[in-house]
Amino acid sequence: EVQDASLAELQLLAALGGGSLFLVGDGHQRLYRKPVSLRAAGIEVRGRSVRLRLNYRTTQGICSAALSHLDGVDTDVLEAEAHEPDDLTGYRSLRAGPSPERHTFAHDDAEADFIAGLITAATEVATSAAAPVLVLARTRAALERLQLRLRDRGVTAPLLGDFDAVPAGVPAVLSTLHRCKGLEAPTVVLCAFQLVPQPFRGPGD
Repeated sequence: EVQDASLAELQLLAALGGGSLFLVGDGHQRLYRKPVSLRAAGIEVRGRSVRLRLNYRTTQGICSAALSHLDGVDTDVLEAEAHEPDDLTGYRSLRAGPSPERHTFAHDDAEADFIAGLITAATEVATSAAAPVLVLARTRAALERLQLRLRDRGVTAPLLGDFDAVPAGVPAVLSTLHRCKGLEAPTVVLCAFQLVPQPFRGPGD
């Protein structure tokens, strides 16, 4: 998870390592820090780095969708200076799977109608006590607006804070992209998609 290290932390690793370091990270998963390259911290990896392109975490459908969304977007490359072009070719997933469904809505109320219906349908077929739907957005403000709309439609969906545990017995939970790291759910919805990608400026953003 070296992508989440700060400049000072990387400099400390460089000083402790004495030139012998083994680091693993993914600039595409940097969520908590502004971009910092290894080179800026005095860690030179040109000619000594290997790009890992086999994905064990997600299905091929999800991987392909993510790569298509990154096409043409400045990406965060750990071994280079921030925002240098990255080669996205060759990335693939070990597991097969369908692509995520994509829906376009004319306004926020239409999006809320769809999400409320999806939550209701998922709750009816849920087989575990875990929240069947995890609804994600880039900002808390977008989630707070959605939460009110869902409440108007009879759907209760708590918004997770930074240290809140996922409550049991609720049909859905709302979470920012930063808070959801490590969470799992059988149904995941990414809403207010026009806000992604958006630069992360710091805690509370």
